[in-house]
Amino acid sequence: MKIFLETYDECYLDRVAFIDKIQAELSSNHGIIFVDDYSAADIIMSQQVAYNPRLDFCMNQKRDVIILEVNDTATIFNDNLRKAIKEKKIKGFFKVTNFKDRNCHNEPTSGDVRYHVNFINEKEKLCTKKPYETILSDSDLNKIKCGMPAFLNFRMDSVRSALGHKNDRREIHVNFAGTTDYSKNKNYINLSPDDPKLHLPKLMNIHRMTAVGEILKLKNTKNLNVVLSDHKPMSQPVYWQSLYNSKICVSPWGFGAYNWRDYEAIYLGALLIKPDTDFLESYCDLFRSGVNYIACNHDFSNLQEIMEECLGNFASYARVMENAIKTLNDHNNKKRIAKRFARQIMECLEA
Repeated sequence: MKIFLETYDECYLDRVAFIDKIQAELSSNHGIIFVDDYSAADIIMSQQVAYNPRLDFCMNQKRDVIILEVNDTATIFNDNLRKAIKEKKIKGFFKVTNFKDRNCHNEPTSGDVRYHVNFINEKEKLCTKKPYETILSDSDLNKIKCGMPAFLNFRMDSVRSALGHKNDRREIHVNFAGTTDYSKNKNYINLSPDDPKLHLPKLMNIHRMTAVGEILKLKNTKNLNVVLSDHKPMSQPVYWQSLYNSKICVSPWGFGAYNWRDYEAIYLGALLIKPDTDFLESYCDLFRSGVNYIACNHDFSNLQEIMEECLGNFASYARVMENAIKTLNDHNNKKRIAKRFARQIMECLEA
């Protein structure tokens, strides 16, 4: 089988870079070859960025098409992409993350139409849920697959080799460094103050500042050693060193429900605590609370209690940290990735 991969957004090429790394495996073990000339291809793969989809090339094809949608969120928030899924020629819609319950793709959403923001908005009530214009049928939902390995894992080689995760002297109790002002993002900074698209950054700001507030309360009560930054001003090596010396890393959500911090914390041996994210399907099934991470309430109302429990009985959480590293390492395997990718392609074409 010959495949032509269409790409157009260089900012997101890292999301599909795994294909280059598994091409030898795909060719030798699965009969799949990527070609440079689309006229020689049996099927088309099309990289699509939800903020700026370009569907003309793939929609004008007479051949079958599999879309690789590269945004961080599991939500498919662009209506043109939702309409494309309904087209007969679109055989698959591969994502970096998906929902374990695919029906979540049709749930009304909050903020800038993001599913995970619903949980934040339940308390904040900043905006009303918005239904999708295009509702996906059961057959449409079957096309949507967590068909791409997490690009983050591929970019963790430097983390894996930097320090290793064995460190018995973790003098930092709790660590969080990350932005708490999403309104400064390039997609929102020029919007008028009453633009409804600002609901998303406002909710994310509240979400992250709430986490910061709960960490500060515990720090002031227990006199803990805490690394806390609302804009991550340190260099990457210094940040990694801080995680390597941390017992706990608190990881709030961002534009998506998963992020760099999850992977960095796990590989550097910190115990990951984040809002309950078990609804999210990742390539390696990372988000299993009590197995690979510790879940707190979405509004962080029990974060102090959980942090106290984890710090007071830190040794008992060693299995969770070991499981998390093993989960990531087991799935950072070219043969395994190629086999799954090939299988999912065939499932889509044979459906």
